[in-house]
Amino acid sequence: MQSKKSQFFKVTPKDRGERLQNFLKKHLEETVSGKAIKKLIDSYGCSINGKKQLFSSYNVQAGDLIEVSLSHLESNTHSSVLVLHETLNYLICSKGINTPSDEILFRKLLKREDLFLVHRLDKDTTGLIVVAKNNSSKIYFEELFKKREMKKIYHAISQGNVKEADFKVENYLGKIASYQGQSIWGRVSKESGLFASTYFRVLKKVNKTALLECQPTTGRTHQIRVHLSESSLPIVGDYHYAKELRFFYASKRPLLHAYSISFKDQQTNEIVEYKAPYPQDFSKALEFIFNEK
Repeated sequence: MQSKKSQFFKVTPKDRGERLQNFLKKHLEETVSGKAIKKLIDSYGCSINGKKQLFSSYNVQAGDLIEVSLSHLESNTHSSVLVLHETLNYLICSKGINTPSDEILFRKLLKREDLFLVHRLDKDTTGLIVVAKNNSSKIYFEELFKKREMKKIYHAISQGNVKEADFKVENYLGKIASYQGQSIWGRVSKESGLFASTYFRVLKKVNKTALLECQPTTGRTHQIRVHLSESSLPIVGDYHYAKELRFFYASKRPLLHAYSISFKDQQTNEIVEYKAPYPQDFSKALEFIFNEK
């Protein structure tokens, strides 16, 4: 059974217990590499019995219906970084989907050696990232982050019933599980975790979906994603923290975008602010959900 967008496989008893990655390697075209299959699974391109499956080590069971998104296999997976603004000391970049925050990668993509990453975004979080051009600037930005003097605003599309126009989530976060190299973070005791605080404001709302402004005052791993998930407002497409949820809008990644950043410029001593336009998939989601043109 096959369609233009997906390919389906039914697991037979003889394949029971086989790793998902090996199963797909055996049933997809010979030209599809194991690495491509792993990337397909990691990027939410595989569903089993209607639910996204993120672990290539999953042991398939007889009767499982596996759906593979052909668009994930065919799409351009090259990493992307776009320079939006440059000064004597830093670059303001917009990071694309499927782009790790890696200093060597940024140097390679921008064909420059004088770059230092001073903060990071998740691989599939798009938007603004600051890149220092010299060691002095690197130290300056690291101090701003330590003092919480870098104001970062993210936009997220969440699914769930938002009851207040604005709200704050504060708790202690720590790693609560680890599976095949992927860490899952969540609420832990004060003694076990790091303090995390995020302020949220509703920008738009329709039914049980909202466009949220998210302002973290701390920088913990997966902070916004965990705070929203634990508030029963998971980010659309975030199957890592809402594995059992059937999102009404299909997204290949969590719809989280680093929208703006502001700080005191090292050279002028003035507060500057930069914004990054939404990527195409985020804009399409807003158009579909809120009927925007």
